[in-house]
Amino acid sequence: MLVRVSKLTGIGRIPTCRKNARLWLDRENVAVVKLGSEGGPCAHVVIADLPEEERQAYLAQSVLEAELELGEYDDTAQAAFLQPPI
Repeated sequence: MLVRVSKLTGIGRIPTCRKNARLWLDRENVAVVKLGSEGGPCAHVVIADLPEEERQAYLAQSVLEAELELGEYDDTAQAAFLQPPI
């Protein structure tokens, strides 16, 4: 799954500044790809390429942003979702 670098800023050890986040991703050897968008090219990364701590933090944040009420999700399915892809 691709996600914009701007959506990752401030997650885990990723700096809050987009420029510094990009530099951090480079230092962590996370491949960054530029894809077109309405405002011009945007930097994206594959979630599975992130270090474990940042990948888990991003996925946990995504679950919180979905505003699921307690009991609406399956703990086993959630645990499987948080595992790295094969």
